[in-house]
Amino acid sequence: MFEEVARVNRTAADLNEAHRVSLRIGSISALSMSLSPHLVAEFQRAEPRANVRLSVMKRPEIAKDLCAEQLEIGITFLAERYPGVATIEIARRPLQCVVPVGHDLQGRASVTIAEIAAYPLVGYDPNLSTTILLKRIFKEAGVPYRPVCEVEQVLQAWSLVQSGIGVCIVEPFSAMEKFFPGACAVPLDCSETVPLQFLVAEGRSEWSMLHSFIEQSRKVLAAAAAAAP
Repeated sequence: MFEEVARVNRTAADLNEAHRVSLRIGSISALSMSLSPHLVAEFQRAEPRANVRLSVMKRPEIAKDLCAEQLEIGITFLAERYPGVATIEIARRPLQCVVPVGHDLQGRASVTIAEIAAYPLVGYDPNLSTTILLKRIFKEAGVPYRPVCEVEQVLQAWSLVQSGIGVCIVEPFSAMEKFFPGACAVPLDCSETVPLQFLVAEGRSEWSMLHSFIEQSRKVLAAAAAAAP
C-alpha cells in the first residue's frame, strides 16, 4: 500500500513538472541586481507554473542566444539592432545624476548638464552605448565631456560616486540606491530619455508565456511610475 501511495505521489509530481513552462531570460549586468529579479519575482507570482532561468549576459551574447533558441527574452536598454532580433520598448524614463550623500546637488528637483560639469565626472567605457549617448548630450549642452575615470559597469560608477570621487549619470532602471546608501540619484534636466527594452527572436513575441511576461512587466513598471513622487 505504501509503495502504491509513493507511486501515485511520484506520478503527480511528474505531471506537475510536465505542466511547468521554462522561460529563459538574459539580462545585462546593470539590470541584473534589482530590476530583472524584481520583474521575474512579480511574473512568477502571476504565473506560478513558470520555471524561469535568469542569466547575466552582454547584449551580443543575448542576441546570439535568442537566435539559437537558447533564450526566450533579453532585458536591456539602449540596445543596438541585431539580425533576427526584435526590440520591444517596455518603458521610457529620463536620465539621472548620481551624487554622494551630502553633496551640493542632493535634494534638488533636477540638475542640468552645465551644473554637473562643475564636478568630477565618472564616465563609461568609450565603446558603450551609454557613452555615445552622454557625449551627444554634453555636446548639445555646449559642455565638454571629460570624465576623470571610466568604468564598464554601472555598479562600479555607483561605487566610485559613493566613495566621493565625483558624480555620474545613469539610466533610471538599474535602481542601485539600496546597494549604495552613500549615494543618491537626482533627476537630470534633459530632454533625452532612455528606453527599457526586451529583445526577442523575430516572430516569437506572441508565444503565450513570453507574451505574459512582457505584459506583466509593463504593468509592474507602470505601477512603479504611478507610485513615484
